[in-house]
Amino acid sequence: MKPVVFFLLMLYFGTVSFIAPAQSAGQRDSMDKKNTAIILQDGDFITKATVSKKDSIISIIGRLGPGYSDYRIFGYKKNDSRSRKMILISIFTDDVKNNPFLCPFGAYYQTSDMKNMQLKYLSKKGCYIKAAIIKEDKQQATVYIEKKWIAFE
Repeated sequence: MKPVVFFLLMLYFGTVSFIAPAQSAGQRDSMDKKNTAIILQDGDFITKATVSKKDSIISIIGRLGPGYSDYRIFGYKKNDSRSRKMILISIFTDDVKNNPFLCPFGAYYQTSDMKNMQLKYLSKKGCYIKAAIIKEDKQQATVYIEKKWIAFE
């Protein structure tokens, strides 16, 4: 049997997969509500991403344990939380694992996990900040992040 045919048969029968199993819309909604409730319960005691004075790069480092708080930061396509979720940085494994929100630029625990990619602050727009997604030194997209998740050095 030719290797290509063998590979296609394995892919068809589920022995090989490049696509993570998708969550159902109900599972995703349930997880989303649970994690949102945890963040709301935290009130003002949340971990914020920091904008560097030097180069306007946005960073967040995930830390667990006493003295550290939760975070769940979406970058939206428009300055509207109902618009498409483009990127996510979250402390919650079920937000990050397998990218359940299907964010085109991925889901990460912290910005240092974003290989060859950075978020750069551009400006403020209403209740949001406007940021560029920079990949390999080229702007790939613009996203909007709620201001409550951002702190300036």
